Amino acid sequence: MNEQMFNEVVEILVQHVDTINKDSIKLDSDLKELGVDSLNNIKIVLSIESKFDVEFSEEDAANIQTVNDLIKLIISKQGALA
Repeated sequence: MNEQMFNEVVEILVQHVDTINKDSIKLDSDLKELGVDSLNNIKIVLSIESKFDVEFSEEDAANIQTVNDLIKLIISKQGALA
């Protein structure tokens, strides 16, 4: 996992969820505990897809629980495109 990708994901999370404290986000942070609800999740997934030029299935999106899950998914989708 590269730090730049982590920072970009954090920025997207902060952009879509007003209650998130940027400094409290860690790799193992649970998205629900950070205040990400289903509507936020959709917006975050769309932003991630656009930012990183990847596509997530509904099943992919439903299985994202932590920040690390999100980053692993981005990396796996980018690898599939390579």
